[in-house]
Amino acid sequence: MTRVEKLKERTGLTEDQLREMVRDVMKQYLTIDLDPDTQNEVSTSAGAPGYMTPKAFDGPGQNHKSFRKKNGEQFGLKTIRDLEEKPKIHENAYNQYKNSEGTVKQKIGTSIRNINKSLNEMDALLKMNLKLKKEQAGSDLWKRTGNHLTKIEARLVHMANKVRELKS
Repeated sequence: MTRVEKLKERTGLTEDQLREMVRDVMKQYLTIDLDPDTQNEVSTSAGAPGYMTPKAFDGPGQNHKSFRKKNGEQFGLKTIRDLEEKPKIHENAYNQYKNSEGTVKQKIGTSIRNINKSLNEMDALLKMNLKLKKEQAGSDLWKRTGNHLTKIEARLVHMANKVRELKS
């Protein structure tokens, strides 16, 4: 049973009513009186050093990521991984793709359209980076970046051969 469900059971209020009550209480406590006549000193924790151990207050055996995910889900939040819907390629991918709805022409046409969109995005990124490099004349690339560009170039040549094979 989640904390919200426990509160709803104990108070008999709806979730919206509980949220409104919390907002009202937060507004009351977060209102700061900055009038110098009524306030002699202000104390903040800005000068205190932070803890260098982010999981210092987790319980024994508590998984920090699952704890955050569970608490986030209670309030209707999703992790970035949940929002990204990338097709996963694994051993059964071809069989699932082959047996999915649609004709062979439709499947190939849709895939080619998606590949074309990805290539357009890649082309735009390459144009931006090429322009950036030209503006910053004399700027060298990192060694690893040069290696990655060589590998990308080889992959593109390999993919070009696959495109020729698909066309024939």
